Amino acid sequence: MLSFNIEHVHFTRSISKKLFNRFLKHWIRGSNPRLQCMFLSIDKIDSVNGEIYLKGIDWIEMSEEAKRDIRQKRRLSVSVDMIQIRRTDGTTAVIGTNDSGNILHVRFIVLH
Repeated sequence: MLSFNIEHVHFTRSISKKLFNRFLKHWIRGSNPRLQCMFLSIDKIDSVNGEIYLKGIDWIEMSEEAKRDIRQKRRLSVSVDMIQIRRTDGTTAVIGTNDSGNILHVRFIVLH
């Protein structure tokens, strides 16, 4: 996950919150420059803290209008909540999440 450099990724097995957090920190520092969209699931049973995947990461709350626009363009459900992160080079990405019990479905979308 930390070393791939492709445009679209769809993981079929759940990953840990800790691994996703590590990926985000590496992406913010410049890794995976070709990545445009990634879909994955996080197993929520692996830790007590529900927000550990954002630990140590500066994120930006998005307006409802911006969320609606991305949901329409990407054909996402209205139940998908979103936040935005920014890379050191200024590139932004949206992390869209949809909670379904013990699994958190995540879409990572790089905005160009």
